[in-house]
Amino acid sequence: MQQVKVSVYLEGFDSRSLDSFKSFFDEKCASNFEVSTSIESAKIIIADHDVVGATRLSHLKLKLPYTPFILLSKRDLNRNDHQVISLQKPLEFNYLKKTLESLTKHYCTKKTMIDLRPLLLEKMNKEATLDSNTTSYDPSQSQLRSPQLTCLVGGESHKSFDENNPHSVMKIVFDPDRYLMGSILKAMKRTSYEKKMLDLTNLNARIIIDPDEKKIYTFAKESVLRPICLMELRETSTVKIIKGGNKGDKFQTILREHANEITQWSWDAFLWKLSLWTSRGKIPKNIDIRKPVHISEWPNLTRLHPIPHAIAIAAMMKNSHKTMVEIAKQLKIELRFVLAFFTACHTLGLANNSKRQSDTLFEPESKSNSPEKQSLLHKLFGKVNKPQTESPQDINQGVSL
Repeated sequence: MQQVKVSVYLEGFDSRSLDSFKSFFDEKCASNFEVSTSIESAKIIIADHDVVGATRLSHLKLKLPYTPFILLSKRDLNRNDHQVISLQKPLEFNYLKKTLESLTKHYCTKKTMIDLRPLLLEKMNKEATLDSNTTSYDPSQSQLRSPQLTCLVGGESHKSFDENNPHSVMKIVFDPDRYLMGSILKAMKRTSYEKKMLDLTNLNARIIIDPDEKKIYTFAKESVLRPICLMELRETSTVKIIKGGNKGDKFQTILREHANEITQWSWDAFLWKLSLWTSRGKIPKNIDIRKPVHISEWPNLTRLHPIPHAIAIAAMMKNSHKTMVEIAKQLKIELRFVLAFFTACHTLGLANNSKRQSDTLFEPESKSNSPEKQSLLHKLFGKVNKPQTESPQDINQGVSL
């Protein structure tokens, strides 16, 4: 049976570059891909952002909303767009090959090459009228199994959850500042404005934060980090400045000495997992479970660890004015999946309680928002926070390395 090739359209390349891509497809990709002469019929589009420009790219995306794009640039575009994957030039052959194969695997079937992007966009456009009985393709559902699932979204389904019961609400909230997550977030905020590489240590876990490359370096395996994320802090984190940054002798020495134990992460990928490991199906205590939520933009799900029902949840949060409880009910899924997804997006700065202009035009219906219940919730939090003897409120400035 003849193999079906994936058609790739190349935008913004000269004849010599086109020949290079043809050779790359034939020699490095076992002829699984071919250059398409028609942009409309292509399954994937590779564009040189430095040549095409943002305006032309926007027109192409509007014209071809179902087609995934690979953008090439000399600069780190750092895009957060569900339709676009950005790669920095010069390209590494194996990485480009893996990117193409990943797009083919997730968005096309090998036999018929049917696009799966329309399913995603259909969910985005249906807004509040999403049919909860419709099943959609979600790769995360087939990839995650217990106990791996419990490590990410917790094991409590919250079937009897009552958003108007403070005791019930207490079970689905957590305080990030009581965990390693809080210290790391504060350190990342600090390094963002100081523009200095920081070395953070607490609970025998070491994390280096690089603001220039937007990278995180950890010194333990995931199997070690996961349980540490659930441990409450008993002392403030030790944070030191690494002089010279990622080009300095100190950091280069650290890389050499710990080459076998260091794991490098992008900021978003690390924060996403850190949030899931710490929250396990809960939301930060400053989020009101009774108010609608929204995401300002789609998280780049192709580069983040999968969460069951992520596509459907993202579509609802992006396009409808609903609470997390309402979203779970409409999609007929467990509340923990919605809570975990929201918290991960919130940690990335993409999600919050709705504060858009359209959300404040009308006052929502009263939902038993009595002062007594608010006071009770406040007292309960007071009791939870009280036993902590040393509050890790501020990060220790530390000594320069």
